Amino acid sequence: MLLFIAAVHASHTFYNATTMMTVKTIDRFGAPMTRKVKTKMLCQTTDPEEKRTIIGDTFMKVCVPYLTIITFCNKCWHTY
Repeated sequence: MLLFIAAVHASHTFYNATTMMTVKTIDRFGAPMTRKVKTKMLCQTTDPEEKRTIIGDTFMKVCVPYLTIITFCNKCWHTY
């Protein structure tokens, strides 16, 4: 079995990351509505739920390009 390891230095990316969150509110007529809100940067956020969302979204943004490369390499790899 072949193991690919990619070390990614993304601390600055995580530190300054933001994301979009869905917020449920009630409009002036009493009807429920949802809207998208951009969060603060991770370094400025104190709400744990916002932090989890930012970290998860940023991880996927950083990780996906490397997963694509690894998947491509595995499809091309032949053992004899």
